[in-house]
Amino acid sequence: MKNWTVITQAVKDGTSGLKKRERYLTSSSHPNHKNTVEIVELNGDKRTLIKTSLAGESFRVYQKLSGKGGRPLTSFAMEFCFTLPKSIRPSIKEWKIISDDIINSICEKLELSEEEKAKYISHCRCVLHRQENTMISGTGDHIHMICPKVFNKRILTSLQKKSFTNFLKQVYNHTILSNLKIDVLDYSPSVMSKMKRLQVWKYTLYQLKLRKTDLIAIEKISKKIDELNIALEENNQKQISRITSNLNRIFSDLPQEIRKVLDKSKKSTSHKIDM
Repeated sequence: MKNWTVITQAVKDGTSGLKKRERYLTSSSHPNHKNTVEIVELNGDKRTLIKTSLAGESFRVYQKLSGKGGRPLTSFAMEFCFTLPKSIRPSIKEWKIISDDIINSICEKLELSEEEKAKYISHCRCVLHRQENTMISGTGDHIHMICPKVFNKRILTSLQKKSFTNFLKQVYNHTILSNLKIDVLDYSPSVMSKMKRLQVWKYTLYQLKLRKTDLIAIEKISKKIDELNIALEENNQKQISRITSNLNRIFSDLPQEIRKVLDKSKKSTSHKIDM
């Protein structure tokens, strides 16, 4: 693996979308959270996204009054989801340090002044979902981080770029290494085979004599399945379609013996993948 999983999506529908995300992230009774054993607010509270909403609505008014034209702003924030495999489970204190590292790095990347940094952090929402850790299927622990796109009467367009997601992956790699002493580059089949909760289909594959290219492909599939589980949890149909397409492509390039084992892994997700 080159990076831990980071998923990016825009929070759509302005204020309405932010309200929905707040309800979703903090709801222990939501059907998608049946495997979530604990929800912890790491940064901000239920009032935080109200600030983001007000900033977005104010910008929309400014946009209209300025007469500059253009499409009305419909997304006030970006959401980033940072997840880890089930075999890695930081404490709540460690997750707090990790989330703070990420938020501070975002502020530095956006080149905010110290005064702006304090204000921006107060507008960021971060919620930890600790997951049931004894099941094979489902996602591992993860944090949802919602960062405002509208700040000090300007749109932070860089948050939406693929390069920014790549930057966050590097930040996430670094903070996991610094705080948990786990290097993503060392998280390989040989290491995973020693872990207590190794998925059965992975164990079966790693007993085969595989080419290096096949091992890389399997790791990609493992990562994509983690991403798919998160997309299913979010009911994000666009992500589900994209990830499924990628899985199909990777799967089709693998030898028959590996595909037979991976066929069984379909049962590990609640979404049918036609491979």
